[in-house]
Amino acid sequence: HVLSVPQESQHRKVFVPPTAVANVGCIMQIISLLIPAVYMAASIAPLPLLLEVSDSMYFRFLLPILGSVVYTTTSAVLLVLMKWIVLGKLAPGHHAVWSSKFAKRWVVRACCRVCFRYTLWRFMNGTELMSTLQRCLGCKLGKGASIDHDCIDDFDLVVLGDGSKVEGFLNPADVSVGVLTLAPIQVGSDCHLGHNCLVGMGSTIEDKVHVEPRCLILPNSKLQEGTSWYGKPAVQANSVDEEKLTTGTGSIRDLCEDSRTMLSQSVASSKTAKRMFTLMQYFTLFIISPYLSMIEILFAYAIGQLLLTELGWLGLILFVWVPVTSAFVSVSIKVVCAKKILLGAVREGKWPLYGSFHSRKFLVDHLVEAHLLVWREVAILVGSPIVVSPYLTRFCWQALGGRVGPDSVLSTKLSWTCYDSVQFGNHNVFGGSSMVNTWSTRNGFLVLKPVRTENNVWVGANATVLGGVTLGEGATVAGASVASVDVARGDTVLGVNLISGRLGKEEEEVREGHQGTLNRVIAAHLAGLLLWMCAGALVAGGSYVSKFAQEFDSVTMVLPFWSSVSFAFGATFGLLFPLYGMFLYILSKYLFVCTWKERELEHDSLSIIRYLTTSTFSPLRENVINTWIGGTFVEILFNRILGVNIGPHVYLDSVTIFEPDLVTIGSNSSLGLRTCLSPHQVTRTKYQAAELYVGERCTTDFHSVLHGRDVFENDGTLSGTPLIGTCLKTGAWYGYPAGRKAADRVFQPKRPCLPAWYIFLLNPCASVIGIMVWFAVVALERIRCYSSSTPKENQTQADDVSTSFPAHFLGVYRCTSIAMDVRLDHGAWFALFRSL
Repeated sequence: HVLSVPQESQHRKVFVPPTAVANVGCIMQIISLLIPAVYMAASIAPLPLLLEVSDSMYFRFLLPILGSVVYTTTSAVLLVLMKWIVLGKLAPGHHAVWSSKFAKRWVVRACCRVCFRYTLWRFMNGTELMSTLQRCLGCKLGKGASIDHDCIDDFDLVVLGDGSKVEGFLNPADVSVGVLTLAPIQVGSDCHLGHNCLVGMGSTIEDKVHVEPRCLILPNSKLQEGTSWYGKPAVQANSVDEEKLTTGTGSIRDLCEDSRTMLSQSVASSKTAKRMFTLMQYFTLFIISPYLSMIEILFAYAIGQLLLTELGWLGLILFVWVPVTSAFVSVSIKVVCAKKILLGAVREGKWPLYGSFHSRKFLVDHLVEAHLLVWREVAILVGSPIVVSPYLTRFCWQALGGRVGPDSVLSTKLSWTCYDSVQFGNHNVFGGSSMVNTWSTRNGFLVLKPVRTENNVWVGANATVLGGVTLGEGATVAGASVASVDVARGDTVLGVNLISGRLGKEEEEVREGHQGTLNRVIAAHLAGLLLWMCAGALVAGGSYVSKFAQEFDSVTMVLPFWSSVSFAFGATFGLLFPLYGMFLYILSKYLFVCTWKERELEHDSLSIIRYLTTSTFSPLRENVINTWIGGTFVEILFNRILGVNIGPHVYLDSVTIFEPDLVTIGSNSSLGLRTCLSPHQVTRTKYQAAELYVGERCTTDFHSVLHGRDVFENDGTLSGTPLIGTCLKTGAWYGYPAGRKAADRVFQPKRPCLPAWYIFLLNPCASVIGIMVWFAVVALERIRCYSSSTPKENQTQADDVSTSFPAHFLGVYRCTSIAMDVRLDHGAWFALFRSL
């Protein structure tokens, strides 16, 4: 039930720049788009220096180690220099989205995304090196505190106490109606913020606070010391809720007592174990991983060279996916063997942090994330018909210890490091970005609690299943919900407040069926075929470049040449890779669908294949396109090409939009980071698509979701996800299902300060006239001064003195602050007095 609020009382004031100012802002964004590519190129450029240092065999043997160290160090140093030179210290305040401060902030954010995506820093979450880099970027981290690199953008506005761990997103910024508002976030000591939770700007979290996954902390909230919070919006958990939040064997209190006993017995040994664990991390990152990467790259290069030798360029173009697939298969064998040898069969239990098992698990996890999954991404990008198959994904999960039933569909965001702790039944479907968390850290222990699902289980998009949960046959976890307790047969979990029950009348058991799973497989292979053809075209273009490079064989290559080549490669990759991603996404849309329309399709129908094929390219948008162009006018232009109806003065920050022809965004609206506009709804039997409307002057927060048939009226703010088909009236909405209170008013940012160049562009004619008048006045004053300081020939000395000013002002004046004397004599007093 929507409370009626007068429209005029909630009307938001918009700070819209004039056309000239908006054009200047676009020019600044164009220049800003080049800087991340230059940053990546500069990070790669020093690598050829290692090739010319020494020709000894021992030095060449150390090249992988030195290369990883140099690349990691260079990227970090350049990022820190970029942050402090370009942006400086970011303070709380208000800035216009077209201002230079906003453009500088975007440059630093884009460089951080590139660094944490395409360098070794991507795999350094939880290490002391990552904490050191974040401190250099301006974040105030206490001793032993850690925060994941994808959980923070504005480092200067975050304070984290000793021993705290953050896996959720800290959002000290808000973009609304053309204004960027910045406010600090403070987190106390010994706090734990679960994954995908959101902390709003201006919030204060005191010591020893625990926040559950996907929890929503509203802006300007204050969480008391020693409390636990869950839900959207967050509510404080009582003693009964704390017992419910921890399922499986043992409770939170049991873990606390056990950890205190162990820590009191071996404080010194824990410090030693932590040092050994840190050494193991660095040994894995800078010694084991570089050598394995070199072997994998050389293996893929050898396969490619063999194809080129035997079949020529045409054969390499046709089988461009073979070298990458071969490397992926070899990596898979190594990872499975390492898991079997180092971990064996992983069962439910708990292990001390920084112990032997934790060290071995870190090594295996790094092999999975930095080698297996990276080669899988590359193989999918070149359209490998083997790797894109969902059957291979299920086979890899089973090889790593998990149990996945036939005809089950897994999300791309499901962690591959669950190992033996997952057991999925038949005909299970995990929606996009759904997650299963079996590992957790509790009071000095690494805790593993398995997740088991029976047949015909449906987990919606962006949903989370926590460790120790069993989902009964036919159970449903609604999108954006969290299942923290066991779900009985046919029950549905809705929201993050642990409410579980049946929605409506119990229906008959409905399965997607073998034909629905087969449709998904066909769609995946069609998308892979398109990627294969585009990758072959790139190789064909590379063949001409190689012929051009062969002309330099007769020329002695010097060091600056190779450094220039590395710099050119990095810059080309940074500029062309996002363009290639946008081309693929647009091509897939117009090739398979052309125009999205409102309709309903059965999962077993063949008509749904082309829609599933286009949806397969969504990770390309999230991981590639939004990384480089998110938050700029290029993202708006890209969405308009796809068919989104976007009004003027709209701000998009890495927004994911499905079925673009069905989406309308009103003027002066701001969609926050990772907002998802999904006009479709996927049920157990049907795919339904409907129109989605976002009104004028609307604002969405981090990771907000809107579905088809949702109407987001003018002057509204959303932080969360509404139920499908909700009409969001004017006002502030938050949580899941999204609701509001009568006392809540829409956030209205303050008017930012106006720079001088903005005043000039706002009134160009008046400013030009004013500048011309100012120059004329100054010139006339100078002329008058010069004429008065030049004595006339027909005047006497006495006349010069009498016509200037009283004679008692004449003489020598000595300055007290500097050693300088000023002599005022005759008619030259005026110019000298102005200088003084």
